[in-house]
Amino acid sequence: DDDVVKSYEKEVDPNAPEDDKFMLRYLEEGKLLHCFGKTLFVHGALSDTNFGTVPGPEMAKCSDVSTWVEKLNAWAKSQVEEFIKDPAEGTNSKDRKGHGLMDYGVPNGNDGKSVIYESFLKDGNAAPLQPVLVTSLAASGISTVVSGHIPHGDCPTVIRTRLDEGAVTVVMADTSYSKMGHESDWGVDNRGGAVSEVIINRDGTAFVHGKLADGSEIEYDVPVIDKDTPDDVVFVGDRLVDNYWAKAEFRDKVKNEDEFLICKGKGFKLDVKRKARADLIPSSFFLQRVAYLTDVEGNLDYFHNYVAISKVLKWKDDTKKDALDFQNEHDQFVFGGDSQDKGIGDVRFVRLLLALKKKYPERVHWIIGNRDCNKLRLGAELSEEAINDEQVQGDKEFPYWVEEGKRVTPNDYLKEINEKEHTKANRLRWMLKHTMGADGAFERRKIELAQIENCDLEKVTDDDVVKSFEKEVDPNAPEKDKFMLRYLEEGKLLH
Repeated sequence: DDDVVKSYEKEVDPNAPEDDKFMLRYLEEGKLLHCFGKTLFVHGALSDTNFGTVPGPEMAKCSDVSTWVEKLNAWAKSQVEEFIKDPAEGTNSKDRKGHGLMDYGVPNGNDGKSVIYESFLKDGNAAPLQPVLVTSLAASGISTVVSGHIPHGDCPTVIRTRLDEGAVTVVMADTSYSKMGHESDWGVDNRGGAVSEVIINRDGTAFVHGKLADGSEIEYDVPVIDKDTPDDVVFVGDRLVDNYWAKAEFRDKVKNEDEFLICKGKGFKLDVKRKARADLIPSSFFLQRVAYLTDVEGNLDYFHNYVAISKVLKWKDDTKKDALDFQNEHDQFVFGGDSQDKGIGDVRFVRLLLALKKKYPERVHWIIGNRDCNKLRLGAELSEEAINDEQVQGDKEFPYWVEEGKRVTPNDYLKEINEKEHTKANRLRWMLKHTMGADGAFERRKIELAQIENCDLEKVTDDDVVKSFEKEVDPNAPEKDKFMLRYLEEGKLLH
């Protein structure tokens, strides 16, 4: 026993003979990240949480991969160097030399921002990468990530994620649980005869070959995903319907009729099947689905009915119904325009869209409609100068898009409602009814403001309504009030 203890002690003892301190030398030469061409090597996994982070008092954050690789490896090297100076200081305390690197390799180490103790799996099954992570990697020219740490069957697991913002392929190569309970000459090794080799090319493509636990031979290429990669052809690493994944291709494609090995994990269990290529249905189409909704026009009841039947959107909290989320990881949502004017939900509907867009900037889009862009008129036409301009009050040429003979001037409108003063409230009512096709929107906004403030309708004044409309496109208004300006800033005419 003493010999065993000494062997472990010496492997990290700076003063031990060279042949005995092999682990110390390994750590000195090792890296947390290694970049080769378009491929990034890591032990555990990357996530939108750990990407770019470098341990330290201020937890530095790098935006590009090359800088991150350099700084994270330098930090790891400094931890080993500190340990070498005094390996015994601090016993089991957090003050001991090299503690930072030790902490980096344990569950939730480095406040959960470790690339060693992380996984690309979700509840035991492969999962597409987060859009933020794909964007960050693609921006740095990384197309492939190769990792270990998490065993997943008797051959590597490939995960291909293709989004509008980029595409990344992950190769998880840990097969240490290939055959649970298998006994070798020296004891249980849990591997059996399964073995695979992963070969990476500088352009990010890969080649995998080897043997499964049952002796079957696998061999396949892992191409880099690009915009020309077809959606209807299954590649190893593609997610299939029913959340299975194409895990490997068999070497003898004649004997095995071009068979694939497919798998689906749940916890620590892996459901593995063999299927012919012709029987595989890629879920690429579903991963890139876009739900389209248009012309809500402020009708919040209608929007609630839509969410209730939607297969893409859902309420974050079904009781509060105050925040939206996606049901699936890669669906998108496009709103076709005309967000306001004919309901009591103008403000709340647009705020819901803005909040969803903020959370998923690459997955939420909207088209600018006529009932959206016309709100830019509110800034100038509700000014005191415009209200009191006699030429504007009797202008027969405006609105020019209304058929001549059917145009109603602000002066005509005052006679219509039996009023004498050109107030902001009267001008806004005229704009909504006779120039925006939104008769009654003024009163509906009053109802909505009362609901938002949870107060009696009588407490909401005409002035409150006017200010609400003015602020929605006022650059100097509080963020929550200038919702329509933000909507127009994020909107598109074509998508």
